[in-house]
Amino acid sequence: MVKKIIKKVKLPLDKMSKKDKDYVAIILEEVRSNFTIFGETLSGFGDKLELVRQKGDATFEEVGRIKGEIVEIKGDIVEMKGDIVGIKGEIVEIKDEMKEMNSRLDRIEIEVSSIRNEIEMLKDMLTKKVDIDYVKRLEKRLKIVEKHLKLSVA
Repeated sequence: MVKKIIKKVKLPLDKMSKKDKDYVAIILEEVRSNFTIFGETLSGFGDKLELVRQKGDATFEEVGRIKGEIVEIKGDIVEMKGDIVGIKGEIVEIKDEMKEMNSRLDRIEIEVSSIRNEIEMLKDMLTKKVDIDYVKRLEKRLKIVEKHLKLSVA
C-alpha cells in the first residue's frame, strides 16, 4: 500500500531526500509497530476465541447429556402415567367391591335384626314352656354373630 502511494505520488526512493526517507522510515516503523501490536492483540483474541470454543463445546456436550436425561425422564413419566391409569382402574374396582360388600352387610344386618325379633317373639311364647333353654342357646349364638360382625345389638 505504501508503495502504491509512493508510486501515485511518484516519489521513487532513490530520488527522495534524506529527510523524506527518514520520514517514510518513521511512518513505516510506526505502521510496523502498529501491525505488531495488532498481531499480538489478534493472537490474544485467538486464545480467547479458542477458550470460548472449548467452553461452547463443553456446553454443547452438557446440553446433549441433559437432552438425553430429559428423554429418559419423559419415558419415566409416560410409564408412571400408565401405572396411575392402572391404579385408578383398580381403585374403581375396589370401590365397586366395597359397595357390593356394604350391600351384603346391610342385608345381613337386616337378617340378624329379623332373627332377633323372632327370638324375642319365641321367648315370649315359650316362657311358660320347657324349651326355653334352646332359645337361650340360639340367642347366645346370635350374640356371637353380632359381635363378630360388630353389629349394634338392638
